[in-house]
Amino acid sequence: MLGDVLRRQNDKATALSYLERAKDQAIHADSAALGHVLQLLAYTYSDVGDATSFERTISEGTDLLAYAGEGRDVVKKEFTPFEVNEIRGKAMRDLGKPLDALPFLDLAELSLDTANSVTPRWRALLEISRGQALCDAGDIVAGITVISKGFVLAVQCHSRHQMDRVRKYLRKLENSPARTHPRVQELKALVTEMYLRIDDGIH
Repeated sequence: MLGDVLRRQNDKATALSYLERAKDQAIHADSAALGHVLQLLAYTYSDVGDATSFERTISEGTDLLAYAGEGRDVVKKEFTPFEVNEIRGKAMRDLGKPLDALPFLDLAELSLDTANSVTPRWRALLEISRGQALCDAGDIVAGITVISKGFVLAVQCHSRHQMDRVRKYLRKLENSPARTHPRVQELKALVTEMYLRIDDGIH
């Protein structure tokens, strides 16, 4: 978990070191525990642009988690196809292949549609990821429409992490050639308004 925290803090090299060490230590552990470590490690490989290691590691992790019936007890979470497909979609974006991300995000949505229970945060996460991929592929209008939908869902389910993903991506757009696009300004207005409402205690 330290490795995953460091990855989220953008200390990718240190995160990779921690997670590779965790993999070595978990090699004789329960399949679900090792699968979870491999899932986090794969995410980090995508962050540093190592496509080959990502594909190898996510495949190994998926196989272990899919067949580990005791996964819920060991890692306190149940394996779901949604998570793996969403990770694959994000990885394709990180690797500069946003169009390749979209089919994985579509598969993630299908897994939500057939799941027994779905948290609203997953819907928000998925819409934000899909919108980012569309924007990265050059479709600003469709992308910001979807990101805005995901952002509103994140506000409704009080997911500050997903909200902050949108705010961070907005900063990226504002530093790109798309900064003058009217939809970017609309997204900025939405994000600003929602954060002000939250800071004022308005729900």
